[in-house]
Amino acid sequence: MSIKKPQTPHVRSYDEWCTLVHQYEAENTTIKAFCQQRKIAYSTFCKWLSKLRKSSVISQPSQSNAVQSEVPPKSSDFLDIGAINLNQSSSLELRLDLGDGVVLTLLRR
Repeated sequence: MSIKKPQTPHVRSYDEWCTLVHQYEAENTTIKAFCQQRKIAYSTFCKWLSKLRKSSVISQPSQSNAVQSEVPPKSSDFLDIGAINLNQSSSLELRLDLGDGVVLTLLRR
């Protein structure tokens, strides 16, 4: 009876990650599908994608590719709704759908 030796994970070099990210960008697919096809951990690929984009080794996605890339938005995203005139006696209601049935409602009466 032979005993199977556990597989050690493949440790990729910086150049290998650059090549993989370039391959991903050349394909018209999602990160999830790309990672499944190549047996790469999704979280690890996203970490390297973000790291390479921050260091400008890989270009930032265009606005049309931003949704497809599945990289989470930066926490500094800001939605400007304009100034609120507090001197008026009118009311204000702001509803934000946060997903999964969660709605944030702000009321000023």
